[in-house]
This record gives sequence, C-alpha cells and structure tokens, in this order.
Amino acid sequence: WGAFLTTFFAFFMIVATTATLFVHNIPLTSGEEAALAIEPFAGKLAGTFFAIGILNAGFMGIVVVSLCTAYALAEFFGLSGSLNMPYKQSKIFYTVFMLQLVIGAIFALIPGLSVFQIAVVTQSLNAMSLPFTFYFLIKLTNNEKIMGKYKNNTFQKYFASICTIFIIIASVVSLTLTIHDALTH
Repeated sequence: WGAFLTTFFAFFMIVATTATLFVHNIPLTSGEEAALAIEPFAGKLAGTFFAIGILNAGFMGIVVVSLCTAYALAEFFGLSGSLNMPYKQSKIFYTVFMLQLVIGAIFALIPGLSVFQIAVVTQSLNAMSLPFTFYFLIKLTNNEKIMGKYKNNTFQKYFASICTIFIIIASVVSLTLTIHDALTH
C-alpha cells in the first residue's frame, strides 16, 4: 500500500507541476509554495492533493530510509535487528532507527534552514554516486565466483547495462541542470 500510495501521489504531483508551474515558468523553493502555486491553475483540490502527496512522501521517506539504514547497519555488523524482534533483543537496531528520526526532526525544525534545498543537495549527491554504485553492482552480479548459479545470464547482463547507461545519462542531466539552476539563481 505504501508503494502504491507514494507512486499514486507522485504521479499527480508530477502532472500537476508540469501542467501548471513548469508551463508558466514559476520557480519553486518549497513544497508549500508548489501546493499554493498550483491552486490558481488547477483548482483547490489539486493543491490539496499535492500537499497530501508531499506529506505522504515525507512520511514514507523518513521511515523507509531510516529502516533501511538500521537494517543495513545491523546486517553489516552482524547484529540482530528487526521490527519483528522486541526492543531488548534489538537495542542497537531500534536506537539507530529512532536516532535517525530524531536527527531528521531536529534538522527540519531549524529556523531558516531550507529542507527543499537539503533535498536538492542530497539528490545531487545521489546522482553523482549512482553510476559508481551501478558499476559495482553489475560487476558483482556478473561474477560467477561470488553469485554462483545466480549470476546474471546474457539477457540480464545486457538489460542491466542498458538500464545503467540510461540512468547515468539521467543522473548527469539532473546534476547538470541542478548546478546550472544553482549558478543562475
């Protein structure tokens, strides 16, 4: 349900911003501005859906990222950790998870700090690191010594490589546009 709702609202947010704000060349610096700017062009309901979508994405994002990090750290260090386990058995897991939520809340509450700009910067960093991540993932999944019988077959190898090329191009374009936008504003 979470994936469906996130995708559902993301779709309407993209359509609404493209059909209204982008077409009318309205710059944005926050999600609140976007929700308010859409209303004159697409109606109050569109602004409301955009606001709900932003709120939904925020809730999903903070929980998913925090849980993934807690699971990854527990796995990496060989610790027991899961939401299915009681706190006494997974203290480090729950502590890492909760600490991330608290740190995120503190950042969000700092007056004058643009959460929108933080999101742009982190996504730019993500775009820069993505090609390297894909390179190593493809090398790993094509290595028979590591993957054994689960090694990529020929179709999977080419499909992953082609998708990676498209993602790298999209990352470079995204990063270039972000830098260009930052330098011109």
